[in-house]
Amino acid sequence: MSLRRCILLLLDGLADRAHSVLDNKTPLQAADTPNLDYLAKKGLCGLMHAARPGVPLPSEIAHFAIFGYGKEFPGRGPLEALGAGIALTPGEVAVLARLVSVEVKNGGLYILEDKFNITDEEKEAIFSAIPRVSTEEIEISFKPISGVRGVLLLKGKVSSHFSDIDPLKKNAPVFEIEPLCSEVATLKTVKALKDYLIQVWRTLEKHPVNEKRRQKGLPPLNFLITHRAGMMGKVEPFPERWGLSAATISSGVIYWGIGKYLGFHVEKAKEIGNVAEEFSWRLKRLRELSDGFSFIHVHHKGPDEAAHRKDPVLKKQVIEALDAVIGENLDWLTSPENLLVVTSDHATPSSGPLVHGGEPVPILIYGAGLWQDKVNEFSEIACAEGALGRIEAKDFMYLILNFLETAVLGGLCYGKVPRPYFPKKTKIFKV
Repeated sequence: MSLRRCILLLLDGLADRAHSVLDNKTPLQAADTPNLDYLAKKGLCGLMHAARPGVPLPSEIAHFAIFGYGKEFPGRGPLEALGAGIALTPGEVAVLARLVSVEVKNGGLYILEDKFNITDEEKEAIFSAIPRVSTEEIEISFKPISGVRGVLLLKGKVSSHFSDIDPLKKNAPVFEIEPLCSEVATLKTVKALKDYLIQVWRTLEKHPVNEKRRQKGLPPLNFLITHRAGMMGKVEPFPERWGLSAATISSGVIYWGIGKYLGFHVEKAKEIGNVAEEFSWRLKRLRELSDGFSFIHVHHKGPDEAAHRKDPVLKKQVIEALDAVIGENLDWLTSPENLLVVTSDHATPSSGPLVHGGEPVPILIYGAGLWQDKVNEFSEIACAEGALGRIEAKDFMYLILNFLETAVLGGLCYGKVPRPYFPKKTKIFKV
């Protein structure tokens, strides 16, 4: 039986750094992972970076690169809006925004706190107070997504070419909004957005909810801080670009947004606080969907979330839980019709100040006919010795087409648009 589909198990933030609490091993090295190690022994291994070593990437940019896209990236703001079901009109800018607690120091705003215990009533009251402004040229409004996060929508004669002001940590200054070009629309957008954010701060600073929180010794939620603006564009759907019908099984609006944007079937998974149960459901749903798609992305954010808590021991335990679930499904995952890939989008350090790390991530590919190299375990260090070597994300989809045996010989062109795969429909030469 020939390979029929690619299954991509993407374990978010899997790669890490060595930690003394783990005998100077990474959480993946230290974890007991007999099933991932089995796949590494029987498969083809290497390292991958979605851009270049040393560059820390967010999940959305790394995913875009892995799926074979680059300059078409519209920005995280629009993708989260799309994933959350927020309609965007052509030319509309979406920028991520979240509530933080700030105070004035030396004439500027400083972030005191960015994580909160907040009741639903407090959150509703705060969100309801966030103003909506409209001028002859620009309209700005806030749409909540989850927790204290949402998106600001900018309509009218607007531009997305302005800088981020969110340092993504507390005890840090709020950065100034800077135009990234000298176009009139950009300059007007920057001024309108800064005026709006000052209005938000002044409104929330005196809000009754925040007055009560101060009396209780709790930090106020008195500012909206922004990052990663963007604007929707036109993009070639994944099935058209790669000749593979695609699905994603994932949780989180950003992955749903990426899936919708690129033409994937989006299967929304739930987060229930139990890594094993969450991953088990996703692999069960994978089997149910498998006959309908030739490329299925199964995502779990467990390793990344543990690393963000700066807990390498917890991350090790999460990896072990994911490995056990893979073991429960190993017979089907390794069936002759599946090309199985296990990898990650980026590294996430379980210590230190970085949000994500710039190290490459391990990758293993298991399938009929693939080389079996001399790697004996699935880890950052062991996979560095794999026969696949070190690849970039731009190589990934070409390798998948090659292993699925749908790749076109280089230099050949069938039809008006050159494709890296054999087209399913072609015009017949008629006489």
